Amino acid sequence: MVAIERNTSGLSSWFSGSFPAMDRFSNMCHNLAKNRGILIMKISTAALIIFFSAPHIIMADPASECGGSSQVEIGRCVADTLQRVDATVDMYLGFAMSTAREYDQSIGRSVAEPALEAAQAAWSDFRDAHCDYVGTTFGGGSGRGIGINSCRIVLGRDRADVLMRYIR
Repeated sequence: MVAIERNTSGLSSWFSGSFPAMDRFSNMCHNLAKNRGILIMKISTAALIIFFSAPHIIMADPASECGGSSQVEIGRCVADTLQRVDATVDMYLGFAMSTAREYDQSIGRSVAEPALEAAQAAWSDFRDAHCDYVGTTFGGGSGRGIGINSCRIVLGRDRADVLMRYIR
């Protein structure tokens, strides 16, 4: 194994100690580079956090996706979106039920289909109860319906994603 030695015959070692101003300048450049590296790391970390949380920020409120100029327009848009999300969940549930039924037939027992039916009923009860709670946080205000429907949209989109995983 050949050891590689650092070349210390350069100008920095020749000037080292001979010119205090050069030493101060060298130290200042080193500290600036070190601090700049830390700053770049902090900015990069912040950018990554924002990047990975941006989809949740952007899609956090279905009412803001509607962009209506009045509460009536937003309410109508959110209600229409909820109908589409519910139809999507029903479609994916149908496909997942078909997959569960095929699985049950292949093993000669009825386990997957009843389990999926129970899971869907539990999810539906949870969605209704949770979104009713969200509605109470509006204090009986006129935005209560929009809040409830927005909650149902968010949970419905999540449920559709989950159901898609079990479709073959």
